[in-house]
Amino acid sequence: MRTKTLLIAAAALAAGILASSAQTYSQNIVGYINYVSTTVTPQYEMIDNPLDNGTNTLTSIFPTPPGGTKIQLWQPGSGTFMSIGFSGGHWKTNGITVDNSITIPPGVGFFIQIGGTGIYTNTFVGTVVPNTGLNATNAVNTGFQAVSSSLPMSDNITNTATINLITPGGTQIQRWSTASQTFVPVGFSGGKWKTGGVATNVVLNLPEGFFIQNNSGAPINWVQTGP
Repeated sequence: MRTKTLLIAAAALAAGILASSAQTYSQNIVGYINYVSTTVTPQYEMIDNPLDNGTNTLTSIFPTPPGGTKIQLWQPGSGTFMSIGFSGGHWKTNGITVDNSITIPPGVGFFIQIGGTGIYTNTFVGTVVPNTGLNATNAVNTGFQAVSSSLPMSDNITNTATINLITPGGTQIQRWSTASQTFVPVGFSGGKWKTGGVATNVVLNLPEGFFIQNNSGAPINWVQTGP
């Protein structure tokens, strides 16, 4: 998977143009991120929706993917995947159109398999979560969860200024290897993320989703601060 990040570091005034010094306005970072997938041999990739576009519906996130594209969306309540496919210009599950009834907001990881045999580029457009100077909390419940960084940034996951994924001991993450189509396990112990018991620098890519297994017995509040 190749991902080209084209995030515009520009502020948009959500309340419109400032008409007077007394007018109240809010500041959001808006931009776009291009996701490029090589699909000569269709395979699953685990990604996320990196920007909040206001609705985050399937059809707004992926409006025109190639026919035969599939998404596997994890359902933590049942411990199974919801299978969604794109055909006839619509997203469907069990033959029912779900273009606007299923949403994938930032912070959620999912599998996607692009249909066809060509190169597909999807442009995510929206607002950075969290907003500038504000916090966003992704509550990671116990058991397996398919998650991603709410902050659209590639960085070491222990960097407290960005990804800030520091968890109780015993937490595990499963990163998906597109090349081998298998999971790569990483565990947190002694204040460090480790692979095979050896401390490792885990760099989260963009837009990357992954599984996390919370073994602490209580929700983990994954807090990130806007740039």
